[in-house]
Amino acid sequence: MAAVDLNSLRKLVEGQLLRMEGSTFQDCMDRLGLELYPGDFQPVRAAGPKGDTKNDGYYPKARVFFAAHATRGERIDKTKSKIRGDLEGCLQKHRDVKVWRFLTNDTLPGEVDRFIDNELRPLYPGVTIEVWGLKTLADEISKLKRAQVDKIVDIVTVDEPELEVVILNHMKTGRDLWPDPLGLPWVAATRRAGRLHRRRAGPH
Repeated sequence: MAAVDLNSLRKLVEGQLLRMEGSTFQDCMDRLGLELYPGDFQPVRAAGPKGDTKNDGYYPKARVFFAAHATRGERIDKTKSKIRGDLEGCLQKHRDVKVWRFLTNDTLPGEVDRFIDNELRPLYPGVTIEVWGLKTLADEISKLKRAQVDKIVDIVTVDEPELEVVILNHMKTGRDLWPDPLGLPWVAATRRAGRLHRRRAGPH
């Protein structure tokens, strides 16, 4: 039987994601990309004056681009500005963007979600704009094999050894479990004397 069931594993993954910040979260998303799209994932990091070209990683064949940003505790206006800037910068610098995916280790506030749905999606109808927040990320990661989960979020899970149940048919009474020490007859006699005394004394 597995030591960690699916629901418990998902909670463990959520806890790990919540603690990540900055490049730690981006590195984790790189590992996720490598597991979800083996052979079709290219991580990208900022280098030089041109930065990361508004792209933290992409899948060249599938034409899926993503931006990974740890937004936990961030102001709403800053999150909205980050999303718009990364999306528009990606579309300007890359061809044939089919899916743009924003990855965050938080659940986006309703105001940010409405901003994406009411403003950005109508503005760019040719691109599928997705948001993978904390719950979605934890769910996607938890669906993978345990070894993959361990690799992505550094959770080490093990399987419990199966316990063998031994039925002790030969034990029928308490005396079988706790026999008289050393088999001394005076022990049994002392116990009988004690029971006789209690019967004569009656209830207190």
